[in-house]
Amino acid sequence: MLDVITIGSATRDVFLVSDKFIALKSPKFETGVGECLNLGAKIELDDLVLTTGGGATNAAITFASLGFSTATICPVGDDAPGRDIKETLKIAGVQTKFMKIHDSGKTGYSTILTMKTGERTVLVHRGVSATFSSKDIPWKKLKAKWIYLTSLGGNITLAKEIILHAQKNKIKIAWNPGSKELEIGLAVFQKILPFVDVFNLNNKKDQKHAQTSSARRKNNGNYRWNQRGICANRWDDNSCWNPPCQSDLSNRCR
Repeated sequence: MLDVITIGSATRDVFLVSDKFIALKSPKFETGVGECLNLGAKIELDDLVLTTGGGATNAAITFASLGFSTATICPVGDDAPGRDIKETLKIAGVQTKFMKIHDSGKTGYSTILTMKTGERTVLVHRGVSATFSSKDIPWKKLKAKWIYLTSLGGNITLAKEIILHAQKNKIKIAWNPGSKELEIGLAVFQKILPFVDVFNLNNKKDQKHAQTSSARRKNNGNYRWNQRGICANRWDDNSCWNPPCQSDLSNRCR
């Protein structure tokens, strides 16, 4: 049996690095600061990096690098970026037999405009990941010790279906919902939180969305919803809190 199956998005990422990208403060930008460049100019890049992104693929590669037997379920297009993602996963030791190849539609793609300071702006085309559906899940083969569920493009119905499948089949589940899911609000999926073993958010999502749940209680900087250990740690980047269980996987998630 597999240790982990990750479920969510897959993207082909390209990082463009240049000292010509500059930060400009202005109230016209939603964040108060814009990343700017000269309109109409041909800008020389200092570096270009092609890699694989997306919640499901990033998590799968991480788990595989830690020695866990890992597979991923993510939709990609029948195109060069999709084939690149599949090859990258294979090289990392991730099983790709559950990947869904869509004949129509494109693989998700991100262009990251990166300043020399490390600050960046991400341009995203979600491609077929935006239409992730129940048909993309091989339900009869969905067997593992853990399921790591990431963004499903706001498809809360599918997230519930996966979580309840895990609960029914005694599979532990970690959930890192994306912004589309969180925008709907925790109250919408509050009923399924008791079936989640690890609820994982980054700090910005925590501040913006987790506090909207009337079911939370504050405890040493963590937001915990029940005795199963569902919470979001208020850390700067990705956060993970261990539920009260002895699984080797949860023990490593610190």
